[in-house]
Amino acid sequence: ADKYEESEKAEAARLHKEFHELKYDGNGSVREHIMHKVQLNGKLRDLKMGVADAQLVHDALWSFSSTFSQLRSTYNALE
Repeated sequence: ADKYEESEKAEAARLHKEFHELKYDGNGSVREHIMHKVQLNGKLRDLKMGVADAQLVHDALWSFSSTFSQLRSTYNALE
């Protein structure tokens, strides 16, 4: 049981780091990038470390480069 708990903590730390460092680099589709962030958050939620949906949207928007600033502005205006 102790080894499983340590393994779970290591997995949580890895997922947390990947979630917060994941940036859209222009390769692949925007949808795939967002879905990957959602998937990572789902795994983190299973480990009781995920973020709320509003934070997920904010984090996803800010993971895009400055070329997506109009999208961020539009989203913020809708709130």
